[in-house]
Amino acid sequence: MFKTSHRYAKSLIEFSVKRNLLEVIYKDIVLVNSVFKNNKDLVFMLNNPLIYNHKKLRILEKVFYAK
Repeated sequence: MFKTSHRYAKSLIEFSVKRNLLEVIYKDIVLVNSVFKNNKDLVFMLNNPLIYNHKKLRILEKVFYAK
């Protein structure tokens, strides 16, 4: 898992730098981390296999749309 996540992180950083979005992406990551850290119910819901992915996506859109 670490190798995969490291590869994605590296790609995201390269993408952000090329498009001059590093600060914006960083702020988004900090926000997502904060929301997940402070809302264990949200994390539990996202890990729940009984909840369909399209419902999870709608919830995430509602959580992050205004932010």
